[in-house]
Amino acid sequence: KFFGQDPLPEFLEEWCQKEAMFNIFLAKHLPQIEISSIDVKPSNEKNMYDIDVSYTNTGYLPTALEQAKKMFVVGEDRVMLTFERDIQQHVHVYNNNVNMGWAGKGEKKTAHFKVKLSDISSTQCKVHVTSIRGGHKMQEITIP
Repeated sequence: KFFGQDPLPEFLEEWCQKEAMFNIFLAKHLPQIEISSIDVKPSNEKNMYDIDVSYTNTGYLPTALEQAKKMFVVGEDRVMLTFERDIQQHVHVYNNNVNMGWAGKGEKKTAHFKVKLSDISSTQCKVHVTSIRGGHKMQEITIP
């Protein structure tokens, strides 16, 4: 049985080295999301801000292959804003969690948020970009 499944012991180290290099090659081609830019601009309304979050899939593969989309195996990429618990009563976010679909190789996507501050002039916010296959990136911003 040993000879049917594994190489001879004298070839095992060489075989493991080649297998490890192949796995590294595959890992380098996986999707990888990166936050490209975050723009915070005052809106026309008082204490209202527009936030645009752009991210790019810098990996070789898309964040979901076509078959995975058809079978609903991989969820869509998401962009989300989170605030500290003690600040949440002073912040109203319109559409806090945005599903972005899936990003292809080199594709840039942008999510738009509207945030209204009540009784405070500024706050900290964490921007999360999450992809099942492309990873999770987080960046902290200040809303003036």
